[in-house]
Amino acid sequence: MEGAHPRAEGSSILSDDLLALVFTHLGDSEDRHTAGLTCRAWLRVASTLVVRSLHVLRPGVLPALPARFPTLTALDLSAARAVPEDAVKAIAAAYQGSLVSLSVANNKGLAVSALRAISNCRSLTLLDLSNCHHDARPITDEAIAPLAACRMLQTLRLAGCRAVTDTGLGALVPALGALRELSLRWCSGLTDVALGGVARHLVGLQRLDLAYCAVGDTGLAAVGRLPALAELVLACCSCISDAGLCRLAQGSPALHKLDLSGCKGISERGVTCFVGRCLGLRELVVAHDAQLLPRALHAYHHLQHLQVLNVSACPVSEEGLLLLGAGCKHLTTVTLWRCPGVTDRGVAALALGCRLLTALDLTCCRDVSGASLLALADFCPHLQVLRLEGCPAVTPAALLALAQRCPGLRHLDLTDTALDDTAAPALAAAANLQVLRLGFSALTNAGLLILAAEYARRGGSVLEELDLYRCSALEDAALAALLPHCPRLRKANFSYCLRLSDATLAALAGCPLLDNLEMRGWAGVTTAGLAQLASGCPRLAELDCKHVALQPDALAALVAHCPTLRQIHMSGCPASDATLAPLAQCHTLQTIKMVQCRFLTSQCLKPFLAGCESLRKIKLDARLRACVPHQDVAALEARLCYIKWMQKGEDK
Repeated sequence: MEGAHPRAEGSSILSDDLLALVFTHLGDSEDRHTAGLTCRAWLRVASTLVVRSLHVLRPGVLPALPARFPTLTALDLSAARAVPEDAVKAIAAAYQGSLVSLSVANNKGLAVSALRAISNCRSLTLLDLSNCHHDARPITDEAIAPLAACRMLQTLRLAGCRAVTDTGLGALVPALGALRELSLRWCSGLTDVALGGVARHLVGLQRLDLAYCAVGDTGLAAVGRLPALAELVLACCSCISDAGLCRLAQGSPALHKLDLSGCKGISERGVTCFVGRCLGLRELVVAHDAQLLPRALHAYHHLQHLQVLNVSACPVSEEGLLLLGAGCKHLTTVTLWRCPGVTDRGVAALALGCRLLTALDLTCCRDVSGASLLALADFCPHLQVLRLEGCPAVTPAALLALAQRCPGLRHLDLTDTALDDTAAPALAAAANLQVLRLGFSALTNAGLLILAAEYARRGGSVLEELDLYRCSALEDAALAALLPHCPRLRKANFSYCLRLSDATLAALAGCPLLDNLEMRGWAGVTTAGLAQLASGCPRLAELDCKHVALQPDALAALVAHCPTLRQIHMSGCPASDATLAPLAQCHTLQTIKMVQCRFLTSQCLKPFLAGCESLRKIKLDARLRACVPHQDVAALEARLCYIKWMQKGEDK
């Protein structure tokens, strides 16, 4: 009605914080929902009060969490990195009675007082302290001692806490009898003594990660006494031997997953002994154990329940693959990455026997050809993931048969296979592809246009990742035709496609979910092109523009439109102080590489380093080391930011 005043929304009267405070007095969730229907502003605030789980990217938002999200039960601070000690204490106090899951992983140098505050959250069932170790302020026995109060803990992750010793863990585990998962990966201060305590007190433990620990045969014998243990990771435990594996096999009645990758002290004798006694095993990883002879594969065919097998970089034989296919009918995932001895006959035998196969990795198995693909097409209709990087004998005809007979194919890696435009019809026939990698291929505009036409006919694609690394014949026109039909694209690698420019960036702007872009070596990139990309891709978090001639104001739009930008690689760019200046306002930036940026000066570095409060890793030219004041470097190290000074030619 003319002259009437518009109805004011709640936000014009009360701030969001005040509204949230009012809504917290509505104890019934239905009442809060009803109040939220008043207007959009009220609905926005009311919806925050029912959030149970939150992943925080910036530590600066932590003080406002208790008022905005009073019902939180799960909080992940792993991406926030340097969370202040006072903020951790405040969060622990605010959610003391309700917090069930807390991750402070990657917050290096977490203070002992912060862990004491966390221990007051007695309802915690999951606590992740992975990679919180820092040489200046390590996670020690004293630091983890208060966690004994968290008696409801079911999952505890201490990966990378290298200062924790047998004494500290031995004092802690008697109080944590409810633990079901324990990660001690990279805890180099632990020995077999600690595992004795684990075996005595954690009888309900189901998953144990001991990768890169100094575990020996005595420790394995203790682990074997855990009656409920289902998953055991022993990757790169160099102190274990065949005798230890045999002792482990004497116990572990519930074990169904074992990871022995990189264990140099074992041979096919130990693996055969273990496999012969643990016939219920469903997942086995013996990757990178080159000392294992091909006959080790012969033992695995007794594992009739085996579903996942990873023998990466281990020698295999046709006979072994034949036995595997004959005995392991339930195999769904097989990894033969860089395995010497893989041939078409071996793959065909595997496909014939393992008809439930959904994922197969044949990376760098250079004797594999189109015959292998035809066998997979004939016998493995459920195939979803196929990696063929470095298999130059793959043919377009076989690829087409695979695409037509395996309708669920969603991940296809054809990097360095020398395929050209004749393979385009096969790629177009794979209607459900989410990941397509064609790096180093001879694909041209014509091939990409075939793909674009098929996507247009189907009303779009479901592609989430597209890798065209060093496809040097491609031009803007082909990408401009293809990308509008890829609305779900999240990751794109177009590095060293030297004919691409702003027009491709404009096409990428139509992919609003894009969060990772690699565009190394492009020519003709302007500020306008990057601005268009930034405005269309607000979720962009990682950008690799190495060897791109950035204009002075090129990065300003990224800072303005991409609020989650956390990583930039701009080495080799003729960047100046003016190029770097806008990044000082990027408070989410965590990693930056600026090697061989010859126009940068120390005058610009100071405000940049001071402004990027979330920085955790920097690579800089060694020539600038003398120009950066010692006190600035000390300030960065104090907030746990790592600086690596690179000599010419070191950065990759």
